[in-house]
Amino acid sequence: MRAPRVLIAGSIGVATVALIGVASAIPDSDGRIHACYQLQSGLLRVVESSQECRTSEGALAWSVQGEQGEPGQPGPAGVSGYGIVSYEMTTPHADPGQYHFFTRHCPPGKKVLSGGFDFTEIPLRSATELPQIVRDDVTADGKAWELGLRFRVSSAPTTIAMRLACASAES
Repeated sequence: MRAPRVLIAGSIGVATVALIGVASAIPDSDGRIHACYQLQSGLLRVVESSQECRTSEGALAWSVQGEQGEPGQPGPAGVSGYGIVSYEMTTPHADPGQYHFFTRHCPPGKKVLSGGFDFTEIPLRSATELPQIVRDDVTADGKAWELGLRFRVSSAPTTIAMRLACASAES
């Protein structure tokens, strides 16, 4: 019973060494991968050399890294002077149906790329009492962000954190 175990272990070892030897030659020294494909079925097998293809197979080869392409057109200049500007403000007492608008600007020479806000302190009992957002967008001149809220219920003063992503404006 010992002989078959030794034979099996030896066979596995030889197969492993053979597979490592084949894998180490792929890709070849020129950085190309070779394969043979069955002309009838299209099945593909990777080989060390295209010369290993049978008469019923076609040869393929491709590079691990492709050839250098033509240079492209230069792209536009990137964003410069990027930064986040934060503001914190508190709404006055609001009655149901009352609107409050807040406009915040980027520093001089900069434009708003995007903006947003969070309620950092809001004295409400449920999410259905949150103010309705009627505006949360950049102003027409691109230099400020405007937040508009319509209060659904009577509300004590509410604290809002507003953030603007600003960058240098082109002349």
